[in-house]
Amino acid sequence: MIKSKFMNRNNVGIWSKANGIEWGTELFWNVNSKTNQYQIPSYAHALSNKHSLQLEFEDFIHPSRSILLKKVTLSNESKEKQDLTLFFHQDFEHQNGTAFFSLSNRTLYHEYDGSYMLFNGLVDNKGISQYTTWQKNDFQNKDIVNFVNGSLFYNPISSGRVNSAFALETTVLPYEIKQGYYWMVFGDNLNEINYLNNLVKSNPEWLIREFIENGFSDERIIPLSK
Repeated sequence: MIKSKFMNRNNVGIWSKANGIEWGTELFWNVNSKTNQYQIPSYAHALSNKHSLQLEFEDFIHPSRSILLKKVTLSNESKEKQDLTLFFHQDFEHQNGTAFFSLSNRTLYHEYDGSYMLFNGLVDNKGISQYTTWQKNDFQNKDIVNFVNGSLFYNPISSGRVNSAFALETTVLPYEIKQGYYWMVFGDNLNEINYLNNLVKSNPEWLIREFIENGFSDERIIPLSK
């Protein structure tokens, strides 16, 4: 199985003009390895003092399709409105492959030995706003974010031991609670993963209902060989 480091605390970041960049390693985490109120096996809570923000991450794995969805809940504890950029980093640096961003459907893809992964996200009914790809040893992309304006260094395609990142942008009002979504799907061809992507994108809560009603499984979620 490919070891993706999928969405651990190293793979998420927050940026705002007022407070700058903050990566997951700087947040204060409380990870529940058992279950949450929905008996879901993966749940994490993070606190950002810099942004006066609480974040909750809930994992939902479809019982029969190769889809993993993360529901992200943002709770603004500030009395100020905040314009936020959320960064999501895909780390597959130990595998040789290709990462590319499609401008036609604003979706990020990884391909390894004929198998495909697709990454996407949604907040305020808006999708990916920024993206980049890079090789593990690409020194020019050591810092993937411009710390001054919170923008990624756009690079639409990379091959080799590749990483990728994309951003979602939102505004949270004082003390507002807001939900967003991050997902990845797997398949043997682009048509298959694009179909699954459209299913999730059209209604992320559909997958959550399927998860709760039909149970969960982790057998299909990462089908690539090591």
